[in-house]
Amino acid sequence: MIWENGSSKIVMLANLVELGKNKCEQYWPNEKQEKINVGTYDIIMQNEKLYGAYNVRELLLKYKETREQRKVVQFHFTTWPDHGTADAIQLAIFQHVIDCKATQNTGPMVVHCSAGIGRTGTYIALDAMTKWIRNHSKVDVYSFVSSMRNNRMNMIQTVEQYIVLHEAMLEAQLMTNSAIKREDYGNVWRNISKSDFPKNEGRCRKEFQKLRLALSSVDDDSINEALSNQNKSKNRDEHIIPIRIYRPFLSSNLVKRSNYINAVVLPSMKANVGMIATQYPTPDTVQDFYSLIYDHVSPTIVILEPNEENVPLLPENKQTSVYGVVNVSYKHGDSGKDFNERKLELRKKDDNETKQVDVIECTSWPWRQSLPSSPFVVLSLIQRLLQTSHGEMQSSYPITIVCFNGATECGLFCSLFDIIESLSDSGEVDILRHVRQLQIRRPEFISESAQYEFLYDAVNDHLEQANIYANV
Repeated sequence: MIWENGSSKIVMLANLVELGKNKCEQYWPNEKQEKINVGTYDIIMQNEKLYGAYNVRELLLKYKETREQRKVVQFHFTTWPDHGTADAIQLAIFQHVIDCKATQNTGPMVVHCSAGIGRTGTYIALDAMTKWIRNHSKVDVYSFVSSMRNNRMNMIQTVEQYIVLHEAMLEAQLMTNSAIKREDYGNVWRNISKSDFPKNEGRCRKEFQKLRLALSSVDDDSINEALSNQNKSKNRDEHIIPIRIYRPFLSSNLVKRSNYINAVVLPSMKANVGMIATQYPTPDTVQDFYSLIYDHVSPTIVILEPNEENVPLLPENKQTSVYGVVNVSYKHGDSGKDFNERKLELRKKDDNETKQVDVIECTSWPWRQSLPSSPFVVLSLIQRLLQTSHGEMQSSYPITIVCFNGATECGLFCSLFDIIESLSDSGEVDILRHVRQLQIRRPEFISESAQYEFLYDAVNDHLEQANIYANV
């Protein structure tokens, strides 16, 4: 079918196994340059990239009878449960990635899930409606879905899938024209920064206002545990509360202590759980903090500002401290101009397994300030994380990012981290998209226009720095 129709894009929306049941037979090789034989075709894996919510595989199809060969790209969305709903913004990003990928052949795109109706119908409608609205002032989703269902029964199976279609369309519209190619970024930034062009009338301010308007109110039921009598005192700011579905739960706390911590799980380019943003612990929540690190196997803690409250977060040199059910041993440390580094070993009581944790403390970001002293401090920290074992481990285990309230500085750092990491992979800068994806998890991220402008400036500094190194 792929060969006869000249298709060069396959969109897969199911996993091979879901809830213990086989949903789809694997039709591609496991390893790069590995070959499998399927009838009169050889299929060779040329490249594979694994991302947080999807994978991209480049396949080479060889027709044995004529020795003709064609390239096919498979886009595999891995985070959509059968009969469930996808994350709307991740689905919109996925559609954008597929749409932007240039391929050789002009045949129809092939879309499949397991049954080929629910998730498949939702994606086809999203792709068609997103493309339609680019050139039209209005869109009729109902009529399109009805037409699909006339051709294939039950396309879009549930109300929830129909809702997520509309939500993903809104996310796609929000991100329209927000991406900037790497080679064009300098010109865009110079136009933004012209002294005779007020920023409040330009790109930065318009995008920031779009993001503020897109924020929705938080349902009380989604934060009621965080504000319960048992947990209320664990929040530094009663207005910065984690939404339940994005909150990491603790399993290693003392018996009488709740599983709550003021933290949120964040996606990164490589992992759906790539980062955890949390507030600086209070004296009462240090044990919760180390339970978080232990339970979620976080190999790296980044503390964005020096501790001016003298909360005893780290043991003394060569000492071991007990925080709840976790023993924390200080192994060694180094101090630098902008960063202090510590090596810790965590061991749960009555358990012989140990976990090694690196702590990086930024000493030059002023306490409780929304902007760092210099963008180069943050950029150097991000490069350090991406170029060392921290970056390699992040695809499996989350980095924990800490600031006073878990939002102000964390939002800036996590946004810039995502932007820089994605830029190195795609050659594209999409500040609005990255900020939006994180604001859905924690709406208090990037709450000031100055922070949003800082992101644009920092990316330009990063690119200029990269150009200097490239020319040396």
